[in-house]
Amino acid sequence: MITYVDLFFPSAGPTAGEIARRLKEEAGLSFIKGSHDVCFRWQTFDEFTGWIEKVHAALAGTDVIYRFISSEEETSDAEDMVGWPPLGVPARPISRRDR
Repeated sequence: MITYVDLFFPSAGPTAGEIARRLKEEAGLSFIKGSHDVCFRWQTFDEFTGWIEKVHAALAGTDVIYRFISSEEETSDAEDMVGWPPLGVPARPISRRDR
């Protein structure tokens, strides 16, 4: 099975980069391209609970809200794992005039 993790960042808290670092160093997860933020694969209930405990510990005290979505089938998101920040991110925010 695969479980996707969606993250919701508070405006007054650690940066997205800090959260990415925590998830990579403390939980062994990296961000993916697509509609979800990170994912992990598992086969047993013990593996699943181990992963969610790692995510919870990495995000403790950050005020980040997160949700888990599990599926037996992978979406194309899971195939395109990338580091943080993803390549191609502009150095400055894109204004509406630039679009």
